Amino acid sequence: DDGYYLVGVLTGLAIYNDVILDVHFPRAVYRKLLGHTLGLEDMVDEETRNGLQQLLDYEGDDAEDIFCLSFEHSWMDPVLRTQRQISLKPGGADIPVTSENREEYVMLYVKWLLVDSINPQYEAFERGVMQVLDSSSLELLEPEELELLLVGSPDLDIDAWEGNTEYEGFEADSPT
Repeated sequence: DDGYYLVGVLTGLAIYNDVILDVHFPRAVYRKLLGHTLGLEDMVDEETRNGLQQLLDYEGDDAEDIFCLSFEHSWMDPVLRTQRQISLKPGGADIPVTSENREEYVMLYVKWLLVDSINPQYEAFERGVMQVLDSSSLELLEPEELELLLVGSPDLDIDAWEGNTEYEGFEADSPT
């Protein structure tokens, strides 16, 4: 957790001191720092997001037979190289996802993926950011504005840059 805390402190210092960093956090990180609730639109993995959206958009009443899901999620832990499982709600392995409860499933899965599964790491990161910044100063910002403060604008206006450049000791067409 110390590494995540340190990255948080460095992030907070960069924002506080108006230093642009070449970091590429997902938009969800900025939304979460600002206290916004995360949802399906914050999912970075497009395949997972699209699959969950297909589940929500499915119009049949046989979602249980088509999607074959329960309120338990399994994944391969890349570090331990073991199969891991989590119940998204008590008794989740025995609760099938149906047309009636699919919205609850998506909400619980997204919450687990974006909040619960990374909670210790995120809390250390947030503690580091807030060590430097006062949370009340962040309340004025939108996620896009916070991202802009940290990473700058991805679009450079070369014409504006050239128009605002003052040359000292050489000209614009001088060889470099």
